[in-house]
Amino acid sequence: MTRLIHIEDNPADARLIARHIANQGLDAEILRVEDAEGLLHALEQGCWDAVLTDYSLPKISFEEILKILREKVPDVPVIVVSGSLQENAYLSLFREGLADFILKDDLLRLCPAIERSTERSRERKARIRAEEALAESESRYRFLFENLPTAVLAIDPETDRILQANKMAMLMFGYRLEELLGMEIGELGHPEDPVVTASSGEDLVSGPFIIEKRYVRKDGSFFWARSSISALKDDAGKTQFLIGSMDDVTDRVRSEQKLIEQDQLLQEMGNLAHVGGWEFDPATGNGKWTEEVARIHEVDPETAASASFGLDFYHGENRIRIGRAVAEAVARGTPYDLELELVTAKGKSRWVRTICHPVVAAGRVVKVRGAIQDITERKMVELAVMESEERLHLFIEHAPVAIAMFDREMRYMAASRRWLSDYGIEVENIVGHSHHEFFPDIPDRWNSLIERGMQGEVSRYEEDRFEREDGSVFWLDWEMWPWRNADESVGGIILYAQIINERKMARDQLRLWAESFEKSGLGLAISDAVSNIFLAVNPAFAREHGYEPWELTGKPVMSVFPPELAREVASAISLLDREGHAVFESEHLAKDGRRFPVLIDATTLHEEDGRSSNRIAYVLDITERKRSEERIAHYVKELEASMEGTLMAISGMVEMRDPFTAGHERRVGLIAADIARSMGWSEEKCRELQLIGLVIDIGKIAIPADILSKPGRLAQVEFNLVKEHARFGSEILQNVQFPIPIASIILQHHERMDGSGYPFGLKGGQILPEARILAVADVAESMISHRPYRPALGIGVMLEEIESGRGTKYDEKVVDALLEMVRHRGYVFPD
Repeated sequence: MTRLIHIEDNPADARLIARHIANQGLDAEILRVEDAEGLLHALEQGCWDAVLTDYSLPKISFEEILKILREKVPDVPVIVVSGSLQENAYLSLFREGLADFILKDDLLRLCPAIERSTERSRERKARIRAEEALAESESRYRFLFENLPTAVLAIDPETDRILQANKMAMLMFGYRLEELLGMEIGELGHPEDPVVTASSGEDLVSGPFIIEKRYVRKDGSFFWARSSISALKDDAGKTQFLIGSMDDVTDRVRSEQKLIEQDQLLQEMGNLAHVGGWEFDPATGNGKWTEEVARIHEVDPETAASASFGLDFYHGENRIRIGRAVAEAVARGTPYDLELELVTAKGKSRWVRTICHPVVAAGRVVKVRGAIQDITERKMVELAVMESEERLHLFIEHAPVAIAMFDREMRYMAASRRWLSDYGIEVENIVGHSHHEFFPDIPDRWNSLIERGMQGEVSRYEEDRFEREDGSVFWLDWEMWPWRNADESVGGIILYAQIINERKMARDQLRLWAESFEKSGLGLAISDAVSNIFLAVNPAFAREHGYEPWELTGKPVMSVFPPELAREVASAISLLDREGHAVFESEHLAKDGRRFPVLIDATTLHEEDGRSSNRIAYVLDITERKRSEERIAHYVKELEASMEGTLMAISGMVEMRDPFTAGHERRVGLIAADIARSMGWSEEKCRELQLIGLVIDIGKIAIPADILSKPGRLAQVEFNLVKEHARFGSEILQNVQFPIPIASIILQHHERMDGSGYPFGLKGGQILPEARILAVADVAESMISHRPYRPALGIGVMLEEIESGRGTKYDEKVVDALLEMVRHRGYVFPD
């Protein structure tokens, strides 16, 4: 909200201006004052974005107004809103620093002037703050450089000469600053040691160049120092100068014999775990640790170490576990190896692996030694994997369909409640049980498909017959997908199976319905299963073959097949009689000798004793479909080398799963591209939007087909599952290399500007521009198209929905562009 002070003595003018500002859509809080006292009181009430004032007022002069504002709020812009003004007064006002002048009879300029002046004011304030922050930062870094307890030298990389030195460097070498400046760094080194120059640290890409060597002071004495040389590079990667830091380590070097025990500790810990080492005396609790241990805990390496000090970094359950382990180590010499979470001295959470090996002498623990390793990164990956697996298990468990996940040994990893219910599995926890424990009678054909699934093959079957050992028969629609480990190896399979016994029975009964037999537009034929002759054919069947129905009655079934297909057809009939149902493609012969491809959907009827009696077959002339498939196959080959081909193929997969919305994604892409084009986007960006539209609903591949095509209202759990398609789509494409952030855009295309969308409830600027356009295009196309559960709502209803959500659910600019296209430019939505 914009906060404004309005200095105006005429209430009517003030109301007029306030009403104009509101009508222009500027969200503003306006406080009217008439005199100096009111102005001063208003300025005490928080921050203001601008001041509007009349030029001529009875209770306060314009000069007095400017004086008060310059003293109190010099950065707040002033806009004069007056009835009239002499020309010479204009120049005077702008010399005084006036932001703008608006005549009361030209208020259309007012809101733009307010927005422009407040924006300039904010930019000016931001620039001042940035300049102040830069000056403060430079001062802080100069102070830090001068007062570092470490000697620091700035060195010219071309000449090896010293460019700058801090106080500690002057103290360390015994030279004044003017003496150090210009010296070559090699002049400070001991004559018997290797000369350190800028070229010694040429390879500084992976880190600083570090060396320990002797240096000579001005008085001729020498000392040992640990030198670290780092390169400071410009944006182009060129080294500007080198920074050398030096720490006097003379005492350490001269006392190396005293550190033998420390070296032994480090060596032992290095052999044990290649990490930081520690030890403490169980009698006193006092101890020591390496710098790596101090780094992990984010404390000074010189901090005195003790058992109690180390334990204080653990909290809650972790504190209890490490406390018990240390107590056992001290009391009984019991080693431990634990993974725990600690909180560093700086408040950071870290995961560590801590290992302890007590030293026992003469039957008692004389020293407790151990190692510690920072495993935060690995632990975060493990936790993320566990979280992902838990989400998958929850998804499967609560899925409204029969679905189960297996490892490579066909042991259950997860199963939905529907799966357990449909197949009568009653166990407390299905995880770990073998699938064969519950289904010992799996046909060899299915076992073969499972083996192929473990090799990465996807299988789908409709109306598949499964006979249990007890004689019960299940008819199933089922699918099987392999799931993969992080290394892309197949970890097992996921099975989806739907029992369709009732649907199968209804379909069989319908096939025998005599009236539909005669009136059906599909070719229907009934044949005797023993003699294999036609008992009856419907008019459609006869017409397709150029006969009258009576001409085919009594003829052999094989008379409509080409002779060379006799063996193939006999094999298909044999399978049909065994399985009871079969769908296959073949060729038929017409009366005039014409050959044409057909799709045959046949069912064998059995007597009570199991013998085959009759066969009923639907026969469909698929000539046009075959031609289309050939054209599609050719087209797909042409598209395989391009991203568009890939996306079109993916879109086709979605349409196969959800045929009722076929073409939706393509049309969304076209509408989105047209909106972007209307908004002035480049043609390249518009084309990208069109392509993204092709796969916005790719995640529906993971949604059961019966939910996607359900004609009635979805249950809440079904709707929640459908809403996951944006997340599924993003996960499918997140590792595919595209030149545009397609996975993120797909993930966000159901987000709304006010945060009411899904899956994350993002708001405003958190949503990518492409996703905002696709959101509007998706809603528009959905509302004007038919759905299984409702007819098309029409363009008028759609426009009302889009316009009502302007600025709340939908981006204002995107809505305005669509409304302009439809209402003023006669936009025609794509078919």
